[in-house]
Amino acid sequence: MIPRMANTFASGDKEKTIDYIKKSFRFVFFLAFPIILGLMSISSIFVPLFFGPGYEKVIVLINVIAPTILLTGMANVIGTQYLLPTKRQREYTISIVIGLIINFILNYIFIHLYNSIGASIATVLSELVVVAVQFKIIKNDVRAKDIIKLSYTYLFSGVIMLGASMSIKILLGPSLKTMVIQIIVAILVYVGMLWCLQDEYLSLFFNKAKSILLKK
Repeated sequence: MIPRMANTFASGDKEKTIDYIKKSFRFVFFLAFPIILGLMSISSIFVPLFFGPGYEKVIVLINVIAPTILLTGMANVIGTQYLLPTKRQREYTISIVIGLIINFILNYIFIHLYNSIGASIATVLSELVVVAVQFKIIKNDVRAKDIIKLSYTYLFSGVIMLGASMSIKILLGPSLKTMVIQIIVAILVYVGMLWCLQDEYLSLFFNKAKSILLKK
């Protein structure tokens, strides 16, 4: 997206630039919500199987730090895909420096209070601050309210997916087989929900995949 954004900015097509931003955000939402909620639903099975006994605290850490997947993606869209190609390196640097300062302060406070969980909380909050600062920077170009609206379909589908995945875990009990079934069902439910909601991005994805397969 970086060369596309730079080219569009150079040509003065602001409308197309904003359209690219929204598409990038939708891609982040499309992937981030199922990954975050999916991790949360299988963490209690995955951690004992993958790490072994004695790492139960990692379950909590995964659940706490999972939102950074979404926040990092959003910061990437605004910072790397928009601010840098549009020659706003100064604003981008300011947002990163603010995030680093907040991260340092919160780590100093929370690690003393909650140890590794405190570090995870500090990471999430500092990423949130970076995103908030970047939205403030681009408020004259893109409103945060408009971007958040783009996430509703994916968040709703993700919550339904989470419910289905958790139900399977409750019914079948913790095991490797259960986790595999959870993942398969979660993918099917999430895609199915987006299909029922007639999500444009999913249709675009399927059409693109179809055209590639037909060419081959």
